[in-house]
Amino acid sequence: MGMIWQRWLTALVLGALLLSAVVFLNALAFEVLVSLLTGAAFWEWLRLTAHRTSRTVCIGGAVVLASLVLFSVQAPMLGLAILGSAIFWWLCVFIVMITPRGHRDSNVFPTSVLPGFLIVLAGGVAICWLQQQGPGNGLRLIEFFVLVWAVDCGSFFAGRRWGRHKLAAALSPGKTIQGALGGAVSLLVVSGCIYLLDDSLAETMLLTWLSVTVAVYLMCVVGDLYESAAKRNAGVKDSGTLLPGHGGMLDRVDSLIAASPIYYVVLFW
Repeated sequence: MGMIWQRWLTALVLGALLLSAVVFLNALAFEVLVSLLTGAAFWEWLRLTAHRTSRTVCIGGAVVLASLVLFSVQAPMLGLAILGSAIFWWLCVFIVMITPRGHRDSNVFPTSVLPGFLIVLAGGVAICWLQQQGPGNGLRLIEFFVLVWAVDCGSFFAGRRWGRHKLAAALSPGKTIQGALGGAVSLLVVSGCIYLLDDSLAETMLLTWLSVTVAVYLMCVVGDLYESAAKRNAGVKDSGTLLPGHGGMLDRVDSLIAASPIYYVVLFW
């Protein structure tokens, strides 16, 4: 099977399983699932840091993070503090990323243990809370997944078809400006369709929904590039080998982790 077909088959299977989990699992079971997935993602992050040679540290870190996800979801003030801290961190990363040095040097981005712990933890908490918000069956979370996937798919196809100019070659040699624009167009179309078709969004102001759309797009791009910088600093192509055609868990959920805190905060706070 070709790599492209393998990639899309894996994506379809994972997408179907994830959507089924959102709809059919109760809150506690979903929180346990998310804690396990974020634990796996943090394991891979630790493998990209200076501690990647210590299996014990990776196992311990994954267990601690998974446990803290479960605890933070039940502690609203702590959870909000984590989300706020992660959003501030992502803002700092974005500011550095648009500077000339940020375009040229992946080492300018801190990719040590603590930043990874914060952003993965915040992503896990936000995703758990999103399943419990809004209309039944986790509709707001499903819409979030669809928005992120729209960015990924649009960027992938536009980049393969028209990609010529590198977006940030020092961070990710495969990302192009044309691909990023394709992701933006795809997201706008999908976001508009969601807003028009979902009657439960009637009470959400159009400006708020547009703000959510822009925030999701920016964080998808920033999150993807940030993880690419971490992999570049570690000298590896993928964060792991768990998912055929995709690399590791972190490779698959980097955009979800980055965008979910701001999506939750803008919509519900």
